[in-house]
Amino acid sequence: MTNVYLICLLLTPVLTSGLGLAWYKNPPKEIDHYAGYRTKRAMKNTETWIYAQKYAGKLWTITGIPTLILTIFLFLYCKEKFANNIENIFLAFLGIQLLIASIPIPFVEHALKKKFNNPT
Repeated sequence: MTNVYLICLLLTPVLTSGLGLAWYKNPPKEIDHYAGYRTKRAMKNTETWIYAQKYAGKLWTITGIPTLILTIFLFLYCKEKFANNIENIFLAFLGIQLLIASIPIPFVEHALKKKFNNPT
């Protein structure tokens, strides 16, 4: 059962870095309301959209890979020490991963504001 938790925990950083790399290398050319880095500033026009996809993709790739490695090592360490609380460990790791995945957002917004000088 512990391996199932580990596999589930690996999905977040794998998806973060995988989608990040895909968006960085080949950003969606058209503004999409369902996939991609979607904020008001990013969706203002095609130029801001592509820039946001590339920048967010780069940052998510950079944060996703270390998160993946850290998750593997810390989970393997914690599963032995805290075997009775594996569900709580899983939830804590998932929360931390989601927090790490959200770290690039203010950086992308700042870069968009700086590059395109948007007042909004």
